[in-house]
Amino acid sequence: MAFKREPIHDLKQAGLVARKYCDYQERCHSEVLKRLRDMGLGQAACDSLLGELIIEGYLSESRFALAYASGKCRIKHWGPYKITHALRQKHVDEGCITEALKPLMDEAFPEALQALMTRRLARIPSSESSSERKNNVWKYANTYGYAGDDIARTWALLKGG
Repeated sequence: MAFKREPIHDLKQAGLVARKYCDYQERCHSEVLKRLRDMGLGQAACDSLLGELIIEGYLSESRFALAYASGKCRIKHWGPYKITHALRQKHVDEGCITEALKPLMDEAFPEALQALMTRRLARIPSSESSSERKNNVWKYANTYGYAGDDIARTWALLKGG
């Protein structure tokens, strides 16, 4: 989304706008940097302002990664691979990605996968053969970023053993 207003050349004014932008929700560095560039700020001013935002606690890559990962898992039922890919596209540090996924691995991802597969299974006509249903659900779960062994384990749970 491009910044529609006139360019801001005053660093104080840009700082206020950036702080409000970061206050609204967690942001990654690349989102804030793009916003600052859309305001018409130069590279040196952007770097200076990013540093201030980090020091003041408005901007934290690890906090963003954790909020993003838990939100996508809980609301959209995304798996670890899809979340990792999305965070990499936002240029989030690998260490932050790993730390954000750790708390979700034991409970949140298996629950999300089971909900996702159950919902998909309910939408497939019962006239399809068992192998077609399994293949359909498997592909669907795979596109949401889950590994094959996790899908197999959840399929076994859904089918009762």
